[in-house]
Amino acid sequence: MQLDECMKNENDINHKKKLTEREKRFCEKYVLCLNGSKAAREAGYSEKSCRQISEQNLSKLHIRHYIKEIQKDIETLCGINKSMVVLEHKKIAFSSFSNIHDTWIQRKEFEKIKEINPEILDCIQEIETKIQSNVQYVKIKLYSKQNSLDSISKMLGYNAPEKTDITTKGESLNKITSIEVIHTNENSSK
Repeated sequence: MQLDECMKNENDINHKKKLTEREKRFCEKYVLCLNGSKAAREAGYSEKSCRQISEQNLSKLHIRHYIKEIQKDIETLCGINKSMVVLEHKKIAFSSFSNIHDTWIQRKEFEKIKEINPEILDCIQEIETKIQSNVQYVKIKLYSKQNSLDSISKMLGYNAPEKTDITTKGESLNKITSIEVIHTNENSSK
């Protein structure tokens, strides 16, 4: 039997392994928050063990497979995919409307811009209006270009792996600390 066939058989065995109700809840919660500890807590695991349980669950092939199935079902049900998300971020990240961001302009001017470039509507986070001397003005707040660029980079794997320092509070692990040695001589007290 070839290696590919062995791996396929192993995946089939793990894939068909029955999930407990709690494991199913864990998977469903994980898909929503992408935080293993939180998903374990919300699935009913104890607060003390939720981190270890999440690590164990996410290392099991049958659980990872079920998570992928749920994600695929959500994509299919909603009619979305990764390329659609990237394209939406692309509109924001590479828009050329920064000249109207956070600036009061006459509504007529804004209507002309919308007519020429209807994709501007996809980049707008909020619109504020005011009337001054019988003239209507709008102030446009665009979605963050940087956030969209960051999302695209992360989705396409352009970022270097992110490291989070959770133990040393930014200090070097090689830091030499002084050690005070106290030598006591029991005979010296006599």
